[in-house]
Amino acid sequence: MSADPFCKICRAAVESSNHIFCDCIKACLVWNALLKPDLFRDFLSIDIRSSIETNLRHPNYYPIDTENWETLFRLVIWNLWIRRNKLIFDSNLTPVESVYQQIKKMLFETMNALRVQESWTAPSLARVNPTIQWEPPPLDWFKINMDGACRWNSGLATCGGVIRNHLGEWVLGLSKTIGCCFALDAELWGIYKAMIPHVTALIKRSWMIMFRYIPRQGNGVADYLDKLAWSLPSAVRTFHQPPAKTLSAFHKDNVM
Repeated sequence: MSADPFCKICRAAVESSNHIFCDCIKACLVWNALLKPDLFRDFLSIDIRSSIETNLRHPNYYPIDTENWETLFRLVIWNLWIRRNKLIFDSNLTPVESVYQQIKKMLFETMNALRVQESWTAPSLARVNPTIQWEPPPLDWFKINMDGACRWNSGLATCGGVIRNHLGEWVLGLSKTIGCCFALDAELWGIYKAMIPHVTALIKRSWMIMFRYIPRQGNGVADYLDKLAWSLPSAVRTFHQPPAKTLSAFHKDNVM
C-alpha cells in the first residue's frame, strides 16, 4: 500500500471518491461524451453520493441520450473503478479499448441479454400457465421455495425461504439480510442458507432432488419472508411456525 495520497493516474489531485469517479481526466473524458454540455460543470461540482442519487432518481436530467441511462450510469461507475485498478496494479496492461468504448459495448450486451431473457420467460410462462399458483410436492417430498430482493437505492439485499411437506405444512422458514449485492446473488444466498444447514443430511441419504424456477405469483410466502428481513433486529432468523405477515399467503397456497 502506498502512503502517497495523490491520484496514481493523473497526479493532479488527492485520490478521493469524487476525484476517482468525476474529476480525474479518465473519468472526465467519459462523462464529457455522455452528459449535456451545459450541465457538465454542474455534474462535476457535486459530491459522488449526490451524483449517484440524482442520476438514479432523475435519469433524464444530465444525459444527452436518456435511453437506458440507469443501466449506463451504473456501467460507467463500475468500469471507471475496474479500469483504474487495472492500470494501477497491472503494469503490463495495455488497454485495447477506451473506457467509453468498453462501456458502450457492455451496454449493448446487457440490453440484448435482458431482451433475450424477457422473450424466453414472460411470453412462454403466460402461454403455458396463465394461472400460476403454488403446488405441493409429491407424497413424501419436501419443497423449498426461495426468493431474494435488492433495494436499488442502497444495493442492500435480503433473502427468504420456506420448507413445506407434501401436505403444504410448514417445516421451516428463513429471513436474512445479506449486505450489498444483486438480486440474483440474494436468491443464491437464500438457497445456500436453507440447503446447507438443514438439508445436507437429507441429501446424504441419496434422496432425489429437483430444481425448478417458479414465478413470484407461485412463490408468495418466500417473497414475504425476504421482505420481512428488513424489519428484523437480527441478520438471520429462522421460523418454526409461519410469521404473522406470511399467514395470508400461506393459507392461500393451502386452499388452492
